[in-house]
Amino acid sequence: MSLTSNFANMHLHSTHSDGQFTPYQLALLAKSLGYRGVVLSDHDVISGVSELIRVARKLDMECMTGVEFCCKQWGEEFHILGYDFDINNEELRNFIKLLCQYRNEHTRAIFEAGVSCGIYKGITWQEVVDMNPGIEWFCNDQVCNALVKKGIIHKEDWNLADWHAIRKDNSIPVSPKLVSAKEVIEFIRKAGGVAVLAHPKNQYEYVEKLVDLGIQGIEVCHPMLDEEDQKIFRQKAEELKLYKTGGTDHTGPMGGCSGKHAVPVFHGALEEDFMELKERIFG
Repeated sequence: MSLTSNFANMHLHSTHSDGQFTPYQLALLAKSLGYRGVVLSDHDVISGVSELIRVARKLDMECMTGVEFCCKQWGEEFHILGYDFDINNEELRNFIKLLCQYRNEHTRAIFEAGVSCGIYKGITWQEVVDMNPGIEWFCNDQVCNALVKKGIIHKEDWNLADWHAIRKDNSIPVSPKLVSAKEVIEFIRKAGGVAVLAHPKNQYEYVEKLVDLGIQGIEVCHPMLDEEDQKIFRQKAEELKLYKTGGTDHTGPMGGCSGKHAVPVFHGALEEDFMELKERIFG
């Protein structure tokens, strides 16, 4: 019996960015929860997409390429999802390589500051890289993973507050360098993909401005959006003839949450919404 009335979970993160499960595990988990479609949308990286698609197809699930970018426009931060693009598009791959460089430089700066002040001992940045084989995008999760693998700490001893304190004490920006929403949308569309505004809570006023930049869809089902939000954004998407998507993001069982954060959310896209995007009914 399916646990969800939604057809596809289109917003998921794996160990290739800041998720708790591998792409293989995510596909199996999605199937076990009753989803009939699954899309991996790691932050700024597509290195796990092929694995998820391969497994999803073996499970007879609908799938497509996906990615999530963080960007800025008009002084506001946005997250934009890219769907169904050509994974081999050279311009997009070079753009993603640049964003990974920004992220990794930011993460390394915090790590090296932690080493200098004696919080992280007995490990080098090169060891962090080596202990995360196949990973192109590094954040605090990969640092924690390396410390655990080297036997320096137990996973339950990892203190994220230390990471944020190191960043703050060394005047390191909260986020890596952010590109513009305009650039993100252009690269997604040049690669033949669909650009979608993610979890648009409190960003209703920007929807039409983003449409002018080329946004093609809105994530209308997400844990950050309550029922009224979902209704409002679905109506807006229909009014503007935009694609409608949905997913659980970091929340619930597919986010690898535990304790009070393991709420049984099964957000996702309806079958008709998923197929509209896949069939490109709006061009």
